Amino acid sequence: MRWWKRKDPDPEWRAINAQLEKARSERKSRVAPYAVLVVDVNECLYRADPIGLAAAGCPPDEYEAESIVIRLPEASTSDQLLEVVHDEFQKWFGADVAGSRATYEELSRAIWALWQSRADR
Repeated sequence: MRWWKRKDPDPEWRAINAQLEKARSERKSRVAPYAVLVVDVNECLYRADPIGLAAAGCPPDEYEAESIVIRLPEASTSDQLLEVVHDEFQKWFGADVAGSRATYEELSRAIWALWQSRADR
C-alpha cells in the first residue's frame, strides 16, 4: 500500500505533520494583518529580482515575502531591515546564491518605505 493511502500513519509521521500544521497556522495568523503588505513586498522582491528568479521565468510568488513581513517589526532602521532581508535570502538560498548585503540595499529601502507608510505598524 502506498504511504499516502495508509489508514493508520505511524505516530512519528503524525507528530511531524501536527508540528508542521501548527507552524503553518501560526505563520498564517502572524501574517494575516499584513496581507496587503505581503503583496506589496512580494512585488518589490520580484521587481528587484536579486537572485534572478523572475528573469528565469519563475512565478511572481516564488520569493517568500511572508517571512520578511513577519520579521519587519524586528527592524527599527533601514539598515536593520537590510540585515533581515539578507538573512532571509541566505536561509532560503544559501550564502553563495544570496550573495552580498549590497545586493539587497535598494530592495530593503523600498520595503522600508512600504513599512514606514503603514499607520498600523
